[in-house]
Amino acid sequence: MNRQGIALVVLLPLAMTANASEYGEVLRKADGMQRALGPEQKIGLSKATTGEMKAVMNVCEEEVGKMPPGMGVVFEIDADGAVTQTWTRNSTDYEQCFAETMAARIDYEPPEAPFYASMDYGR
Repeated sequence: MNRQGIALVVLLPLAMTANASEYGEVLRKADGMQRALGPEQKIGLSKATTGEMKAVMNVCEEEVGKMPPGMGVVFEIDADGAVTQTWTRNSTDYEQCFAETMAARIDYEPPEAPFYASMDYGR
């Protein structure tokens, strides 16, 4: 593959607009995987996600405004701890900002891959 082809792959957006059933499916996967974590794994995931949340929320509030009600994002994390894909509940500008900014900051090596983690406030 030439360099231009590689650059194109890298620049593809991580955030996906999901229909309600697709978002619900990945959210259920995330919930199940998160519930199955042991205590130390839960602490590690919390540090990798909620530890960065306040900073990410500040960035997104400056860029697109306040967090809307019902915000939700699901992250797919690979074996190396990198986010490979995200899904948003409502596809708002805030959710897109949150998904992209948080994806760049999450560093969590999951017990299995792909691993799905959620930050969902729409329940």
